[in-house]
Amino acid sequence: MRLLLLVITLFFSLPASPAPGQALADSDLIGTWSATTPVTESEQTEVSFQEDGSVVLIREFSASPKQRLVASPSHVHKVGDILLISFSHDNALRYKLVLSGWKLRHTKVIFGTLFMYSDNVVFNGLPVSFARSAGGT
Repeated sequence: MRLLLLVITLFFSLPASPAPGQALADSDLIGTWSATTPVTESEQTEVSFQEDGSVVLIREFSASPKQRLVASPSHVHKVGDILLISFSHDNALRYKLVLSGWKLRHTKVIFGTLFMYSDNVVFNGLPVSFARSAGGT
């Protein structure tokens, strides 16, 4: 009897399983997202998904000029729940942002890798994660 009581008590004291997250819909992305884990303390990064399908990436460092990169809708590709966004910074430097994300109730998160290319050769890949910016939609 004590064993049965112990088992029942343990069963009801276990935390409930968390509700599973869902993949973000295209409409969930619209708006501005800020980096939650900057690569350096002096970096501020934002990504904005526009209604027309274009994407704007802004990278700002305290000691360098702001980079504002725009990917037209033709440079934004979706494969399942993965986004591949290609940006050109200048003739030699390109970026590819590979993202996925999830939502759970009122929380939405996107994360992935920012790949950097010089003369069409990848030279760096930085992990990135973003949350909805304050005042973002």
